[in-house]
Amino acid sequence: MGKQMGIEITHGLNGREKTIGERHYQLDGYAEIVDQSGSTISIGFDYRGCRWHPCPFNCSTRQVESVCEKKDKERVLYLQKHLDQYKTIQSCKWLEEFKTIDDEESPEFYPFLMKTKVVYEDLLELVRKKKFFGFVQCDVTSPQDIIDINKSSVKLPPIFKKLQITEKMIPEEFRGQSKFPKEVNTLVYNEKQGVHTSEMLNFYIDLGMKISNIKFIMFYHRAEPFKGFVNDLVKRRITYADKNMKESEKVIKIILNSFYGRLGLNKTKYKKTEFIHANSLLG
Repeated sequence: MGKQMGIEITHGLNGREKTIGERHYQLDGYAEIVDQSGSTISIGFDYRGCRWHPCPFNCSTRQVESVCEKKDKERVLYLQKHLDQYKTIQSCKWLEEFKTIDDEESPEFYPFLMKTKVVYEDLLELVRKKKFFGFVQCDVTSPQDIIDINKSSVKLPPIFKKLQITEKMIPEEFRGQSKFPKEVNTLVYNEKQGVHTSEMLNFYIDLGMKISNIKFIMFYHRAEPFKGFVNDLVKRRITYADKNMKESEKVIKIILNSFYGRLGLNKTKYKKTEFIHANSLLG
């Protein structure tokens, strides 16, 4: 519905469900738009399951005994009063509309919505068409012609991988300078059962590499939860750089790098986690 209306709807999967008024009624979706006069218009969205809400279309869904038409009507009237627009759809009508939805309109966070059976070919097609956001465990291989093209243009192999190397695997001039065997991060053309982000797989596909043997796909909702924090620090760093405040600029750089690194920590190395208030650190 958000795509059809050209607006961004906040809901439980990309934020929080909006609470309305003193009765604290929660909406399945909420959006605000600014009209031509500059006024803000509030819009509420609710999906009304026919099993739990009275259905005006007399569909065949059997309702639970606890459905109370009076309370349901009070809720609808209250939301209509406290919102500029209140849009609802019954589950029976939504199911009818869903059958006509084009693949391009299906939700990115789970494109198999309402499918009763998902087979391997569906997953493979999803990856090849770049129609999801998340992680994939799969094989990535480079045909020989792709490797030849890459080498002729003096490009490095595209896949990061940890490998255990021996002394014989490195040039003679570097031998004797370290203990072997040792594990290092290196670049390769092929990898079996690696875990890749969808964005990296899209890059590999564009290069002509092949995706196969998908083990799992983990779907994520695309969002930018730290955008404000990062933008604020970047602005500060630019300001410090313009004023030639090198130490302050360096502090901001360290904070940004450290923050990014926190998201990729190997949690198995840390046995104890404590949440400490800033005042405790100072005192």
